[in-house]
Amino acid sequence: MNFFKIVWTMSEWRLGSYIPDKLYTIKFKSKKNFPEWSKDYFKLEDFISKIKPGSILTSAFINKNDELVLKTNLMSQVDDLKSLPELAFEFGITEITKQNKHFLALHNVETNFDIQRSRNYLTENYDIDDTLIMVQKSTGLKLKLVKEVMSNTDKFNQIIKDGHIKIGYSRIRVTAWRFNTMPDQCFKCQKLGHAAAKCPEKQTVSAAVHEDPAPILKIITDNLGLKYSNQIEHFIFANQDEQDPIMLSNQIDNEYEQS
Repeated sequence: MNFFKIVWTMSEWRLGSYIPDKLYTIKFKSKKNFPEWSKDYFKLEDFISKIKPGSILTSAFINKNDELVLKTNLMSQVDDLKSLPELAFEFGITEITKQNKHFLALHNVETNFDIQRSRNYLTENYDIDDTLIMVQKSTGLKLKLVKEVMSNTDKFNQIIKDGHIKIGYSRIRVTAWRFNTMPDQCFKCQKLGHAAAKCPEKQTVSAAVHEDPAPILKIITDNLGLKYSNQIEHFIFANQDEQDPIMLSNQIDNEYEQS
């Protein structure tokens, strides 16, 4: 029986075209390293056929990370393929299992804390795998927001339930990480942690628009017409006058002319 045989069923053919099943992938790592002979396609086929006769695979190979990769399109084969002998491939192998990752957000953290000491402390006390400092791309400044990565689901749930962790004598507020790589940044107030639509600050017209409203007004004219553009332009400068304390005064202190 060919080791790499493919099982075809009548249901897998539609108008002469093969519809592939879902592929199931199982990975193993060597306890030392895989022998050179295992990277030979035929020798690998012969060896797996010997230790797992009757197995149905779509492919098997040693990848660039020195991992044995087995693929099958039959779910019924998965458990059997996972049970390769532990002492196979000379040095023995172990299955690579994918761990769930959970992410926490630590809020209002001092930016000058000892990151390495904190990593060790959080690993020992909360089973946190990694601590990541967040930096604002536009300025390069550290944020008072730290991202924690962990795989222990029970510890993660407990931390979320408590709502805080302790570092030294301080309690640090913790929530589940709800951001992407970087947290939301408001385009109105430039602060982090919320979007412009939920900005708690009083809405003001952007300073950039005050300085040169021409680009945005041109876009409005091209898409909505001159009438709307004129109305918005009037609003921009009227609103600017209302916000300018100098424009609210009838007199300007130390008025002078510059030639």
